[in-house]
Amino acid sequence: SDCVLIQPDARAKFEEAEFIPTLQALWKVKEADLLLPVVVIARPVAPNIHRGAALMAPGVVALAPSRAGQPPTVNKLVAIIAHGNPSACAVGYLKMSIADLKARQKGEAVSVVHHFGDCLWEATGKTRPEGFVGEKIEATQADAEADDDDDEDDEEEKAAASGEEGKNEVGDEDKGKDTGKDFCPPPRATDSTSKNEAASDAGSEAEDTADEGTTPEAMSLALWETFLQAAKTRLKDKDLPMTGNLLYAQHLRPCRRAGTHLDVKASSHKKLATFMQHCEAEGLIALKKNSADPIVTKICRDHPELRDFKPWPKAATAEFAEPTDAAGGGGASGSRAPAARIEVELVWNVARLKAFIEALGSANSHLVKEDQCWTRQDCIEAVRSYVSTKDLWQKQNKKRVDPDDLLRGFLSKAPADQTAFSVDGLADAILAGLPVCHRVAI
Repeated sequence: SDCVLIQPDARAKFEEAEFIPTLQALWKVKEADLLLPVVVIARPVAPNIHRGAALMAPGVVALAPSRAGQPPTVNKLVAIIAHGNPSACAVGYLKMSIADLKARQKGEAVSVVHHFGDCLWEATGKTRPEGFVGEKIEATQADAEADDDDDEDDEEEKAAASGEEGKNEVGDEDKGKDTGKDFCPPPRATDSTSKNEAASDAGSEAEDTADEGTTPEAMSLALWETFLQAAKTRLKDKDLPMTGNLLYAQHLRPCRRAGTHLDVKASSHKKLATFMQHCEAEGLIALKKNSADPIVTKICRDHPELRDFKPWPKAATAEFAEPTDAAGGGGASGSRAPAARIEVELVWNVARLKAFIEALGSANSHLVKEDQCWTRQDCIEAVRSYVSTKDLWQKQNKKRVDPDDLLRGFLSKAPADQTAFSVDGLADAILAGLPVCHRVAI
């Protein structure tokens, strides 16, 4: 089966765990920047990356934000692609700032954690995207680099392969050879607004093109109302935790009113982090503590304004009325694919519950999952249905359950002296004895 995510720290709690997309995941969506910011390298550098070398600064040709507007950021994940081919050849952590790369500083640019040709690639079928020939990467896009003749490529490749003092550092010395490749700093974005967001976050200079006809107060109100719209109609608790950038790009922008402009820089908050902190101060959300970037961990569904908010019809949202332009907030050509998204869901393997699942009967056939996994909500639903069918509610307290022999057989992790449970507590006790898994979808 496909492996699309790596969890480096298996001991981390699910809500705090970091998941790294594999090359398989990046190849599934065709273009790496649909999932991650990208670092573009010269094609002759790729073979050394494939042999396990670190990526040194001189090997970098360009950087670009993800389709969601996430800029390349130090100590954050990036995908590495070769110039002229959109398929990722490695994934790693950016170690140098954009300013240092623009200044042609030397040193490690990306700490590679997973690359084409490594043991994970071998274990998952040794597949190759278009243009991956041996250790080399060939261009698949029609541009100036792709049109370079083979002899020139071979010459540069030999220089890159033999001109290094050590094989574990790629591009650390140019050996006096002018490759003709100028560093092209980000941002590359779909519209002026996301461009300003990316440039601001990355610390680079960008022109502020906010709508001069909109007051900061009006834009702040638009942000607040659009957040309520997204929370009411689109955001689900199972989607959390979620970074502020992802929430803004993939939920707020599509949920804005059709024909309107959404730009946090034009609001009184000026920055997305400040807006998120305002939402937390108002009791609308909870943010992860001590996080450098805003990460939403909870939406307070009982907040009065959210509870009483009347969402505008879906047909009146930018996502519905401006399908080619919704994610960008206006001005996009519509020719580019929307940002991709990896969804990870915590589930439990219920193969051990075969007798219980069979006892649920045909009325609960929707709980028979192809992957034999349940979410916590699935388990709660199954327990409630079974308890009601078997009439296992306590006579004096209809909110408490007296498990029968079948259910007790699955309660190995429950306290031995506990005889009654709430439905949620009984479901949790059953799940405690089952293997935990992650259900992943792209």
